[in-house]
This record gives sequence, C-alpha cells and structure tokens, in this order.
Amino acid sequence: MSNNKKDIVVQSTTDYGRFKSLAGNRVVNPLHVQRLTRSFREEYLISPIIVNERFEIIDGQHRFAAAMSESLPVYFILIDGYRLPQVQRLNTSTSNWKKVDYLNSYADLGVLPYVQMKRFMGKFPTLGFSASECLLTQNVGGINNKGRDSAGKRNFQQGDLVIVDLEFAHQAALKILEISKHYEGYNRSAFVRSISMLMQKPVFDIDYFIGKLERYSSMFSDRQSVNEYIILIEEVYNYRKRDPDNLRF
Repeated sequence: MSNNKKDIVVQSTTDYGRFKSLAGNRVVNPLHVQRLTRSFREEYLISPIIVNERFEIIDGQHRFAAAMSESLPVYFILIDGYRLPQVQRLNTSTSNWKKVDYLNSYADLGVLPYVQMKRFMGKFPTLGFSASECLLTQNVGGINNKGRDSAGKRNFQQGDLVIVDLEFAHQAALKILEISKHYEGYNRSAFVRSISMLMQKPVFDIDYFIGKLERYSSMFSDRQSVNEYIILIEEVYNYRKRDPDNLRF
C-alpha cells in the first residue's frame, strides 16, 4: 500500500458507475439505506467512503447507495491495496460486523466450510446461528468457557471455520427438530451442545429420549448450562427406567 496520511485526499464525484462492490463484502441492507436517505434529505454531511485503486468500495456501501439514490455527490478517499481483510478489520474495530456477516462474506468468496454452513442454515432455519455453528463444529464446551469461545470467534472471523462432521450435524439437527415438538427451548445453545455431546455417547439413545420427552415433557424446562441440561436429560431419560443409565460420565 503506497498511501500514507499525507497522501489521503477527499475527492467527490457524481459518476456512480465508477464504483464497484467488493466480493465478500457485506450485503447492503435496504432498511439502513432508507434510514440514511432520510437523514441525507435533512442534512447531507460529508462522510467519505473508502475505495481501493479499482474503485471497489471498502467502507461505506450504504452511504454510497443512499447518496446515489438522492443524486448527491459521493465523497471518497482512495487507498491503494485495500482488500477484504481491511474491510473486515475496519468493521470489526467499530463493531459493525457480526458473525453472520463473516459467514456471508466467506461463503460469497466460495470458502467451502462457510458455503456448507450457509446451506445448513438454509435447511434448518429455525435452529439459528449459534446452534448451527455448535452442531457443525461440535463445540460442546461449557457456555462459560470464555477462552475457547473467544478463540472460536477469532478463527471464524479469520476464515478458519472447521466443520468436523457434516453428516452428524444433519442427523443431530433432524433429531433436535423432533424435540422441538415437545420443548420450546430446543434451539438454545446450551441445550444443543448437550444433545450434541450425548449423541456421541454409545449409552445414549436419542430416539428413546425423544419418546420419554414426548410422555413427560412437563418435567423439562430451560437450564443455563450444558451440565445442568445433561442432569435434567438424565432425569427424564431414566424416569421409571428399571436400569438407569449414567449419561454424565
């Protein structure tokens, strides 16, 4: 990157055709564009967008769209060499990008695990983001394991998502959807983690548990942690069972 602080100059143009979208950048939110458009009608403050030498928009997609819709000049700063990593870093520092933005970004670039996760979420939309990620990565650690969660988020942002077992994730998701008929909190992260953990134990029969839950759903309620859920699942699983199974160890 050849630019330094002395090189930065704010330019303006109404030649909107010069600007391009950057592959992997966030999808433009029409509602945000509408809000900006209303604001620009009241007072159009100079807030430059950032573009690279190809005129790909690095920062300010929504401002660009709003300015163009009102036929207003676009103020921009051109910085050579900026690409997707700079987009992500800029937005991370201002807390604009969420995990779903990184998912869409890397999927748009064709990074296979992110493409697979996006497809998975399309197939099981009611599970939500956290539950889907848990099943795909088999992150079954406690919800208070801050170090692991932080590292997982950092890896996700850097494009290092690892899907451990896609077939298992599909099987678990189908079973969890069966559970949804009997438990409203079926997509809570801690519950999904507990089911994911138990389904990997030979002693645990998921179909037997679903049958028990169907008959004794009144015994089941929300819990705050994986361990608390497993204790509760074990209670329901072993209710009126002649030879109780130990699911906790």
